[in-house]
Amino acid sequence: MILTMLAIWAVGVFGFQILLKVLEKPTPEKTLIMFNEAWPDRENGSFESKQKLLRAMVLTNGKTVIKPDDRKVLNAAISALFFSMTADSTRTSIETSLVSIQDLKIQKETAKDQEYLDIKQKLDDLQKQGIAYTGPVTGFPSGSLEETILVSSLKTKSEDMPDLTALPALMEHYLTHNQSVLTDSVFLGFPFHYFYTAVFLLIMFVVLCLVYNILLNRRQKLEGIDE
Repeated sequence: MILTMLAIWAVGVFGFQILLKVLEKPTPEKTLIMFNEAWPDRENGSFESKQKLLRAMVLTNGKTVIKPDDRKVLNAAISALFFSMTADSTRTSIETSLVSIQDLKIQKETAKDQEYLDIKQKLDDLQKQGIAYTGPVTGFPSGSLEETILVSSLKTKSEDMPDLTALPALMEHYLTHNQSVLTDSVFLGFPFHYFYTAVFLLIMFVVLCLVYNILLNRRQKLEGIDE
């Protein structure tokens, strides 16, 4: 009886994971499709094409799962593309703000009390100033999260710029997800794979415990065992 219960549990848990692997199919996000369309024309493409490419990279850089080394590549690519779309005067103003932001961040690490609050306010003001410069170039909606991510991603020309040839593979890595009918289907308002693992398996475990106790009690009565 115990072996039967364990077999049912193992099939329910590991069988579903195996089925997920069998049915999964790599599916790109819309952001990756947008990036792949614009990447070949990154140098000679239209301004709108560059905006599309910039948006794709900014949206990717907003993900929390990006590794530090990969984020450096994204920051470099975003900076290079953005500054290629701006006038020299605008670029100079933004780079001046970036240097000030870097200095203030260093000062903030050791600041305390009112000094810390003053530095934080200056950083917020410089961030808003940077957004005011970038908005007309990027076309991002005013006050959007994309604007904030962009300003945080920009690096000055004097900083080390890594090789950008790995960027397409990097984008594909973070913007491609395995999907199947098990992940795309919705059951009781939840993605089916989430409902199965988070709800159904717990219910199945409780049911198996109840069935085990019922069968055990029946067996004890047949054997004349009283507890």
